[in-house]
Amino acid sequence: AGRAEQRLYRLAVRAAASGGLTSVTARLVHAGSGEVVWSGQVDAGGGDEPAKAGIARQIATRIASPYGVVTSDQRARRQDDPRSACLSRVYTYWFGPTEENHALARTCLEQDFASGPPNALALAYLAYVYLDEVRSGYNPRPGSLDRALESALKAVEYAPESARAHQVLMNVRFGRGEVAAAVETGRRAVALNPIDPDVAANFGARLVEIGRYREGLDLLALSERIAPEVQSWRSIYTFLAHYMLGEIDHEAAAATRTPPDHPLGLMARILVAAREGRVADVDRHLERLRTLHPETYRNPAGVLVRRRLTGDVVARITGELSKAGLA
Repeated sequence: AGRAEQRLYRLAVRAAASGGLTSVTARLVHAGSGEVVWSGQVDAGGGDEPAKAGIARQIATRIASPYGVVTSDQRARRQDDPRSACLSRVYTYWFGPTEENHALARTCLEQDFASGPPNALALAYLAYVYLDEVRSGYNPRPGSLDRALESALKAVEYAPESARAHQVLMNVRFGRGEVAAAVETGRRAVALNPIDPDVAANFGARLVEIGRYREGLDLLALSERIAPEVQSWRSIYTFLAHYMLGEIDHEAAAATRTPPDHPLGLMARILVAAREGRVADVDRHLERLRTLHPETYRNPAGVLVRRRLTGDVVARITGELSKAGLA
C-alpha cells in the first residue's frame, strides 16, 4: 500500500567464511529514503535444519512477522495513502486493543478498501475486527459473526495459499463454535507457513481455550523458539494452560510475561499475586483493570465466556478472582 518508494524495502544478506566458521549478516533498507531499517547477525547453522532454510527462517521472522521490523517501521512512517494509513491504524489496534482503536480500524477498513481490487490482507483484518465485536465486546453490531465469516472466506478465496487468511478463518470458526472445522483450518494455517510464530501461537492459544492444553503448549513453545523476542500476549495462554494443569511454578513465570494492559494479562497477574499473598499488587492490578477495561472489571465471567473458554475454566478463574476482590 502507498507510493512505491514508501512500500518497498531492499534486503541484503552477506556471508563470510573464516577459520571454518561462517558469519551471516543481513540488512533491510527502506528503498525510498535509503535508511537502514534493521541490521543484524544471523545464526548460520546448528541443529537439524539446513543452513539456508535456517537463515531464511530467522530473517523472515524478524522482518516480516506481524510484530516484526516492517510492521514497526510502517507504523512509524507518515502515510499519505489512505490504505496505508488504514493498515497503520489496524496495527495500532493490535498493539493497543481499545474500543476507540477498534472503531477507527473498523471504519477505515470498511471505507478505504470498499473500492479497488480485492485485498486479502484487508479482508482478513476486517474479519478479525468483526470478530472482536463479539470476542472483546468492542462496538458490537448485529450479525458480527456472519460478517466475520464472510470476510474470512473471501480472504481465503483471494489468497488460498495464505497462512494469514487461514489463520483468521480459524479464529472466526472458533468464535462461531465450529470447533472441528476450526481445528482443521488451524492445522492448514500452520502447514502453509510452519515458521510463522504468530500462526503457531494463535492456533496454540485457541487449543488452550478449548481445553487441549498440552497441544496448545507445544505450539506456543514452537512460537517461542521461532521468535522469542515478540508476542508477549502468547504468555497469557501459556499461563492459562499451566494454571489449569496445576503447574504453579510455570504458571507464575508466564504471568510475569503477560502484557500488563491486556485484560486477560491483568487477570493472570491478579490470580498469581493473590495466591502469593501480595495484597498491594492485587489492588494495583485490580485498579488498572477497572480503569482500562471497565466491562471486564464489572463482568469477568461474561468476557471469558465470549472468548469461548470452557465452563470449568470460567468457573475456576472467576471463583478465584472473586476471592481476590473482583466481583
